[in-house]
Amino acid sequence: MVIYDFYTFLIALFKIVHVVSAIVWLGAFPALFVLKNQIMRYRGTKGERKLISSWLIVNNLTGMIGSIGIVVTGIVLTLHYSYGFFQFASGTQNHWLYTKQFLTVIVLIITGVWIIPTGVKVRKALHGEINKLEDNEPLTDHTYTMINKLTTLTYVIAVIVLLNFLFAITRTFQFS
Repeated sequence: MVIYDFYTFLIALFKIVHVVSAIVWLGAFPALFVLKNQIMRYRGTKGERKLISSWLIVNNLTGMIGSIGIVVTGIVLTLHYSYGFFQFASGTQNHWLYTKQFLTVIVLIITGVWIIPTGVKVRKALHGEINKLEDNEPLTDHTYTMINKLTTLTYVIAVIVLLNFLFAITRTFQFS
């Protein structure tokens, strides 16, 4: 009986971590939007590098917490409920889940192929060989191009994460 109760507790805990991870990920997007607007407002000024560094930290930290939390708990919960993975043609009622899984893979690909390498390049442009956050030297146009690329990719991921969230919420209220 104790093992069953502990198992039930773990599944409940995974559900809570799954939802909290989604909230962290979704909650970051307004903050990133505000920080990006501040970066554009203070472009070329002394505090610009610190704003960009803060933007990168928020983007990186919330992205890691959100994506790792969602993926790990999602896999555990999918296995627990025997939903399966990517079974679009299975004829089951779980098309919402398979779509979420597919979109999550797209997010992970975008993150691994474009966001992380571009973020590393922007971080190097900010810091250089030594810590240049206090430097007044203007950033290059290439650095701004990379920041804009990161912004666009972050917004794409925000839309995908929001879609995934809506798939989960509306699945609860299925209408026949």
